[in-house]
Amino acid sequence: MRRTVTSGIVSLALASALAFGCQKKTEAPPPAETTPQPAPFRVTGVELGKSLTADKRIAAPTTNFGTKDTIYAVVASEGAAKSVTMTARWTYRDTILVASDSQMVAPTGPAWTEFHILKPTRWPAGPYAIEVSTDGQSAERKTFEVK
Repeated sequence: MRRTVTSGIVSLALASALAFGCQKKTEAPPPAETTPQPAPFRVTGVELGKSLTADKRIAAPTTNFGTKDTIYAVVASEGAAKSVTMTARWTYRDTILVASDSQMVAPTGPAWTEFHILKPTRWPAGPYAIEVSTDGQSAERKTFEVK
């Protein structure tokens, strides 16, 4: 009888080993695809000119203007943000405020934001500047001349 019990145990052990050894190994699930986070919003530059193209970009960049010109500024930015307040502050001789204008933008990638100033009478000749800020933080400054 001992032989039957021993044979039964050995047979059971062998059958268990074969059953576990023959099971298909479960594969690990593939890693979840992650969408890359967009870069944070930032101003990358300011271009000035006397006219715009159809897509609201500067047609011919310049920093020299005539006394009767409309002066355009296009602010280039990249990255994403839910909401950014972009402000253009125009000054004459670094002390006299000519104009200030703000726009709310919600960029999702490269973007261009247009500002401009015009004057029904002549611009005084001399040095001017535009300072662009985003949410109250200075982002870019560009100087130009009216002749």
